[in-house]
Amino acid sequence: MSWRFTVAAIYSPPIHTISTDENKDFLQTLGNRFIVGGDWNAKHTHWGSRLTTTKGRNLWRAMSGSNYDYISNGAPAYWPTDPRNLPDLLDFFVSHGLPRNNYQIHSNYDLSSDHTPVIVSLSTAAIDKPLPPKLTTRNTDWNTFQHYLEENTT
Repeated sequence: MSWRFTVAAIYSPPIHTISTDENKDFLQTLGNRFIVGGDWNAKHTHWGSRLTTTKGRNLWRAMSGSNYDYISNGAPAYWPTDPRNLPDLLDFFVSHGLPRNNYQIHSNYDLSSDHTPVIVSLSTAAIDKPLPPKLTTRNTDWNTFQHYLEENTT
C-alpha cells in the first residue's frame, strides 16, 4: 500500500495561547493525510501529560471534532532544569488519514537536551505491537504459580 501524505514539524512557544479555531485552521492546511510532530507546549491528559492546560484543551477540541489522532508513548519528553518543575509530556504527533496500525513510537534517550526526542516510524504494512500489561484482579492460583516456578528455575 502506498499513498502520499504531508510530514510537518511544529514548535509552539509556551508564551503563546493558540485558540481552538487557530489549531483547526493549521491542521486543515496539512491536507487529508498528514503527520505533524514536535514541541506543542500543549498539555493534556489524553496524550499523557500530568495535567491539562488551556493550550492543550484548545488543541484537543480542535482534534476531537475532526477525527485527528494523537500519537504519544505517554512518557515525559520535557525535563526541566528548575527543580520546582516536574517532567511532562509536551512532544508528540498529530495525524490524520494514516492507519493507526502502521506506526510505532519510541523515545531516544541518547541525546542531552531538556527534551527527549520522540521518534515515530511509519510502515506501509501493519506493525505488530505488544499488548500493554493488564492488572488482574482475580485470585492468584498459587498451585499453578508454584508449578511454574519449579519448572522455570534452576
